[in-house]
Amino acid sequence: ATRYDKLAVRYAATIHIASIDHWLRRLS
Repeated sequence: ATRYDKLAVRYAATIHIASIDHWLRRLS
């Protein structure tokens, strides 16, 4: 994997975690 691929995966994971955190706060 290239350096760009690693950045893309890390970016997607960060967005995913942020969205889950947002939904959890909304449900509570």
